[in-house]
Amino acid sequence: MLKIPWATLCTSAFCFGLMTLSANAQVVNLSQTAGFTFVCDGQPKQTTFAVARGFNANSNIGVTAGQINLYQQQGGLQYVILGISGTPNTNLAILAGGGSPTDHGNNNTTPFLTNYVVKTDAAGALHFDILGSCLGGAGAIRGFATVFLSILP
Repeated sequence: MLKIPWATLCTSAFCFGLMTLSANAQVVNLSQTAGFTFVCDGQPKQTTFAVARGFNANSNIGVTAGQINLYQQQGGLQYVILGISGTPNTNLAILAGGGSPTDHGNNNTTPFLTNYVVKTDAAGALHFDILGSCLGGAGAIRGFATVFLSILP
């Protein structure tokens, strides 16, 4: 009769359980939208927003896309850029205007598909910057910036 030590049997069962767990893990996709307003005075503006969805501190979160939608643009748009705070060259969306006070141009971007991995801060939040500029006298630019996230539980 073949005798299998209990330690070997338990270790095998534990490893099989881990394989089953990882095979059943599913990616969770989330999005977060923030509103912004830039007064048009010809000077660059910046605002930062945080995404705090109960993430653990120092967790790696995938940023898969970004999008900008303007709902008020009275002309004069020069640019609006959505990017990851503190990380150069990680633009998620760029909306460029003609810069003319009569140019109402494009008010929406199509999502950039990206594959950035961002580490949450000590509070479990991610931070994103919205940069923009529009010509003086054009009123204000108002819109929404949306980031799309991907999390492996």
